[in-house]
Amino acid sequence: CPKLCECYNDYSTVDCSSKGIADIPPLSILTQHLSMDANDIVSLPIDAFAAVPNLIKLHIRNTKLTSINTNSFCGLQKLQELHLGHNEISEFLIGQRADCKLPNLKNLLLSGNKLSEPPRNLSFVAPNLEILILHNNDLESLALDESYNQMRSLENLDVSLNRIHEITRNDLDPLRDNLESLFLQSNHLSKLENVVALPRLRRLHELDLSFNFIRSLPSGQFRALHHLSTLDLQGNYIHDLAMVSLGGLPSLAKLVVSNNQLSSVQTEVISQLEFLEVLDASSNPYECTCNLQPFLDWLSRTR
Repeated sequence: CPKLCECYNDYSTVDCSSKGIADIPPLSILTQHLSMDANDIVSLPIDAFAAVPNLIKLHIRNTKLTSINTNSFCGLQKLQELHLGHNEISEFLIGQRADCKLPNLKNLLLSGNKLSEPPRNLSFVAPNLEILILHNNDLESLALDESYNQMRSLENLDVSLNRIHEITRNDLDPLRDNLESLFLQSNHLSKLENVVALPRLRRLHELDLSFNFIRSLPSGQFRALHHLSTLDLQGNYIHDLAMVSLGGLPSLAKLVVSNNQLSSVQTEVISQLEFLEVLDASSNPYECTCNLQPFLDWLSRTR
């Protein structure tokens, strides 16, 4: 077991967190899970983990890393999860060495860094990625380069808590046939007309647009999302739920519109959602008038 570190499960799990370490220590070939969190690591050399080809999970969070070159991970053919969250990473470079591919990498977590764009040429190193987390970075747009066309397994994309103000028609095109979950909460979106890529995401099951600056739901925006089961719109400035807005969502089971500016909810809008199981419309400035009574009656009938 490396000095200062703690080892478990016959040396397969190595925890070197919070030890003031600046370099990757010598490791046993038996190592499968490695945590280097909260250390003084500034950079990772090429082939930094060549001695641990059986590594499955690698966590290097809360360090001083500012740049990543994927050639640092050469030889990690079995790696499934790479967590590089909460560093200072502003550059994610894809090395071109064939032996540095990570064919089994499923989860890449880059939250809490300083990336200004999604990693480019990512499919070269992680062709079978399923989950990409870019939460809390410096993204202003979501333009995915053509390499994402090859990432047919990428189903979950989290770009919440960034500064994205629009998503153009082609931004998410590489994922239009496989993306199932898209998290866009806490961005700078003010109009859904500026999210024109949505109708092209035909397999989308979960969409989170909460805590943006959306004021209205344009007609037909969700029409093509036949598989959408969860839609979260809480914490916006929406004042009306129109039938034309939520039409074409035959699979919707959960709708969250709390903390908006709704004065009433039209029952014909909600009743058309045949499979709706959960509706959260709390914390809105409802007007206690006759217009609200049909919605209250609907609520009492469907409890």
